[in-house]
Amino acid sequence: MAAPESVLACVAVCLIFVAGALAHAAEPARTLERIKADGTLRLGYRAGAAPFSFKERDGSVRGYSAELCARVAASIQKRLGLATLKIDWTALDAADRLDAVARGKVDIECGTTTISLSRYEQVDFSVPIFVDGGSVLTAVASRLDRFGDLGGRRIAVISATTT
Repeated sequence: MAAPESVLACVAVCLIFVAGALAHAAEPARTLERIKADGTLRLGYRAGAAPFSFKERDGSVRGYSAELCARVAASIQKRLGLATLKIDWTALDAADRLDAVARGKVDIECGTTTISLSRYEQVDFSVPIFVDGGSVLTAVASRLDRFGDLGGRRIAVISATTT
């Protein structure tokens, strides 16, 4: 009996994820070696993405994602046996965050980045730490209630996001 197309599609997607993970498998070891050698973990964050990550007036980086990454840093410090580990925070925006990780400008991006197949070709992802859904915001007076109501109207989206 032939496998349904949906099962084959699912298997193909899984193989793509495994291939991507294997392609990046050597990178974590080199990154950890560099972190151990210079005692610095480079964390990227979205400066204006409260409550996930944002910069306080005193210059400190705060937020859910930033705090999670600080805990990851503590775990890395312990794993590498370092007495101290400096965290170098770098503010990133939606357009440069993936490139910053792919090119090694930062070791980890602590932000709100949606996992997609095209992004998975550039970087590796942790397990999801936050799940959301897309929606359309319209003025109440517009009487637009569904995506289908948009017809041929123009919409605005933010570049380099999953909107």
